[in-house]
Amino acid sequence: MGDKVKIYKVCDVSRINRLALPAHPTIASLLEQGSGAFCKNLQAVYTEADGCRIVTDLALSAFENQLLMLSAENETWTPSSSQYANQSSALEGSGSVVVDSKQDQSTLQVVTVPRIVSVVSEADVLPPSSTQMSATEMIAVQFLNSDEELLLDAELDVQDPIASNADSAQETFEDEIVSVPNEARAAEQRNAELGNSSKATNDGGVQLSKINPDKQGGSEDVENQSPNSSEKRGSSDSVQLHKSSKKHASTEMKFRCFKINWDKLGDSLLNRLRALEDFKRNNRGVPVPVTIRIAKTEVTTLANTVVDQLRMIDTQIRSDVMETAARQVLDKFPALDYTDDDGFGAGQGYVDIKYKLINRNNYLNRFKSPQAALTNTVTSLKKKRNARAGTLKEYWQKSASECDKSSVSALVRDDPSLMTEELLLKTQAFIRWKLDEKVDTKQMISQLPVLRRRLLVNFHFEQATGVNITDLRRYFMMKREKLVQYSLTCKSELHLSKSASDYDILKFLCSLVGEDFGDFIIQKDIGTRIDDITIDGSGPVLVAVDVGNDKTIFYVYANRTRLSEGAHDVIAAVEDLFAIQFVHNFMYTKSVSKFMELLQEYFLKIITFVASKSGARRVGQRQQKVRKVISALSNFNVSS
Repeated sequence: MGDKVKIYKVCDVSRINRLALPAHPTIASLLEQGSGAFCKNLQAVYTEADGCRIVTDLALSAFENQLLMLSAENETWTPSSSQYANQSSALEGSGSVVVDSKQDQSTLQVVTVPRIVSVVSEADVLPPSSTQMSATEMIAVQFLNSDEELLLDAELDVQDPIASNADSAQETFEDEIVSVPNEARAAEQRNAELGNSSKATNDGGVQLSKINPDKQGGSEDVENQSPNSSEKRGSSDSVQLHKSSKKHASTEMKFRCFKINWDKLGDSLLNRLRALEDFKRNNRGVPVPVTIRIAKTEVTTLANTVVDQLRMIDTQIRSDVMETAARQVLDKFPALDYTDDDGFGAGQGYVDIKYKLINRNNYLNRFKSPQAALTNTVTSLKKKRNARAGTLKEYWQKSASECDKSSVSALVRDDPSLMTEELLLKTQAFIRWKLDEKVDTKQMISQLPVLRRRLLVNFHFEQATGVNITDLRRYFMMKREKLVQYSLTCKSELHLSKSASDYDILKFLCSLVGEDFGDFIIQKDIGTRIDDITIDGSGPVLVAVDVGNDKTIFYVYANRTRLSEGAHDVIAAVEDLFAIQFVHNFMYTKSVSKFMELLQEYFLKIITFVASKSGARRVGQRQQKVRKVISALSNFNVSS
């Protein structure tokens, strides 16, 4: 039959909700698309005309031009009201109504009553207000042309002109006759659920139907009265196709109400998790003792238990289901979430547990035949938003090319004494526009040299991130002794002495993530002129120029242009580098991206949730190596 998508006309068991759905010519594809459109788990396909169930794809192709009925597990096909209309019109002419019949049809009780006329009011043929309709009903109404009438399946408003002169007994009798169809329909539905649709038809009585008046002029594009007609619409151009976004509705609904049964965990593991939770709750910022820490094998046991519970429902488990289960674990035990020794964390500890769940389930499914991969012809372009990671959205919205002349004049003079708080606030939008201007970096700095000033760059860094750049030095000094002691637990060539310089400590941290500190700071010999400094690559990087007398000045270079005014110690230079990285919207240099992210998270406490300025391969939105180093430093106990 091929894989060509076809359009099927379908309805639910109520026959009110009708859609045109695109699907492959298979029963599974049609049920999958219908489940998403009608928001329920559909299981069977019937022909709407006679209720013949379609069980093979070949049979589906034979009825592809007919109206099909999709039903759920607890639903079944029932006759339409049009079948009762023929029966009712025949009885109206004779003035007789069958009110009771036995299954053997041996005797019939017939009561003669005045002729009953069905009346359709104007309100019956108009669609309800869109504000009172469900989403499925609104889609169905969109398929109707402006000159077509919508016949609603509602109770009849039966009027009898003779009833006004009849006595009370006659009125009571007529009310009972009118209520017969409603009772018959209810009895028919109950018997249909039990598989006795034929009995419901015999015992149900008479089904009264509404009369749809013909349109004036007898236009050829008047909608057919029968719902079984293959051509119900006047023009195919008026049909709007709505493809469901839920492609795995049945799989999703299986796990919708899944909750982890914590009683399946062992008592010893539960007690250890509760002990860890109590310690972290009462000792914020204190490293967890070794005796209380949760081992990797215990986390693996927890993940395996959760997967076993999920596999009791289905062995093919989607990634979003795994993520939901992982979030349940962290909601129950927040102490499993990752935080550093100062209590700062990204709140993404669930990602590690999610991958453990996925890997465990894939391992258990390893001997099963692989499923055919779904081809995705749509190639999505990755948004380039990583360069702004860690900054506030509001900061980038404040950009303007206009500024008062006095403020611009003060900026052009490049006088540090004029860099007041008031001037920085007044010129924030103008500076942001200038930095975003699509010109060469060297040309931009030559036009406005004040962009090198530390006061201006640090101000914009704080506006962009909400963090004061001096926090880097503050946290570095707090952790200095801890870093020296931790180095003694590493390889001998990495050991630091108590008199180690800031430069040596930074070099040690760079080695922990496996990167070369020479790519972070480029050394230049004494006597090198600033204008003669050249670097390979676009940067930004730090350049250390030896000026003699054991003194060094550090500059930030990017795009072969000096972007800082110079710093005399390495910590101030690192602060300049980070401020320029975020204000100028640069990505981290690939060769030292892990080291930069380590400094960003451990000292500056800028922890991104979506992306990073690092272009290195990431696991769970964060670099795995960086996370391991911060975890090791956070859990290290400083000896007194």
